[in-house]
Amino acid sequence: MKRGSRGSLSPESGTFARDRRWIVAAVGALLLGLLVSSCAAEEASCHGAYDLYFVLDKSGSVAGDWVEIYSFVKNLTDRFVSPRMRVSIIVFSGQAQVLLPLTGDRSEIEEGLRRLEQVKPAGETFMHEGIKEARMQIQTQNVKSSSIILALTDGKLEVFIHELTIKEADEARRFGARIYCVGVKDFDEQQLFDIADGRDQVFPVKDGFHALKGIVNSRERERERERRERKRERKIETEERERGERERGERKRRERKRRGREREERESER
Repeated sequence: MKRGSRGSLSPESGTFARDRRWIVAAVGALLLGLLVSSCAAEEASCHGAYDLYFVLDKSGSVAGDWVEIYSFVKNLTDRFVSPRMRVSIIVFSGQAQVLLPLTGDRSEIEEGLRRLEQVKPAGETFMHEGIKEARMQIQTQNVKSSSIILALTDGKLEVFIHELTIKEADEARRFGARIYCVGVKDFDEQQLFDIADGRDQVFPVKDGFHALKGIVNSRERERERERRERKRERKIETEERERGERERGERKRRERKRRGREREERESER
């Protein structure tokens, strides 16, 4: 999957910086589209599946905010993971660690979340190591699905690390992955734009990790809106089906009456 051409995206300018509330809503809408695909997981007509890889910064700079990062991931997995979705949790600092190999098993996901909660942030911000671990899992999957990497960081990358991360992201895209980045507080938007699939796949949350709660709340509102829309569509389909059945029944009744009259006429002629 090819990234768009690079452009300027400074922290002090652009749509993202001018409207932080829009940012939170946009990330919620993003997760809505990715996590539930284009239809409800329980609908038989929905055949899509997603593999979602959380790639999370656990460098020393997030030590005071780890509870918020954990809560963000836990809330998403508790509310939105469906039987058609598998999840992996990866953390990175000076090196990467797979806390939860890709799985759709709910008990394994819960165990992965418990391991995530116990993480002690420390070290540097080597994002390329986290994306590499996601890419290596993607390469080994036999079941066809859409792979999504959601990388979250609050740090600026050194030049060499930035270049390595771009290379790893491009390699992951070669295997069909889509990459989205969430930057919180002290990050470089241009770096994240270079790593993600494009400008629209970078979501700054400058108010801090507590603002991530707004992502989950926004996602829940969007999901409820979709449920209402699906319910309305099903009601319309049911009404149309019932109307069609009534019309077919009426045509059959008219046809029976017509045949009855013709039969009576033939008998009277005899």
